[in-house]
Amino acid sequence: MTKKMNFSNAYTRYGPLIATFLIVLAGHSPIIILDTLRFLQGLITPSIIFPMLALMVIASVVGYAIGIIPVYITWLVFEKKFAMKLPSATAFQALLYGVYAGLIWTPFLLLSFIDIKIFYFGLAFCGLIILPTSAICGWLEWRKLQKKENTLPSIR
Repeated sequence: MTKKMNFSNAYTRYGPLIATFLIVLAGHSPIIILDTLRFLQGLITPSIIFPMLALMVIASVVGYAIGIIPVYITWLVFEKKFAMKLPSATAFQALLYGVYAGLIWTPFLLLSFIDIKIFYFGLAFCGLIILPTSAICGWLEWRKLQKKENTLPSIR
């Protein structure tokens, strides 16, 4: 018996896009922090903003193509371990369930002990990209479930 792949969940719909946005934001953070005025001037300069928007669209497509497989694997873990607990969970618990599902990628940090710079990059990637993305997607799954429960007709 084969199980049909389900791509209509928050992880596969929004996960790669959230992660791509976080990567772009992390890439811009040095200029945002160190030279805020130059960054803000770039936001209002048409010769900078239009190519930046075009590159963001390209980054979103590439990020979705690259991120769909890890996100799908994370969703499978989330569904297997936490789907039954989700209806009675609070919003904070749903965030934690998402973080717990994202922790499946931390063993790859063990592979990065070859060089300390690689380890720091892996730790930052896990802490700044993977765990927040998984937490947001876990919350979105919880929110979708809450909306579905509230729209069902009551039996009374």
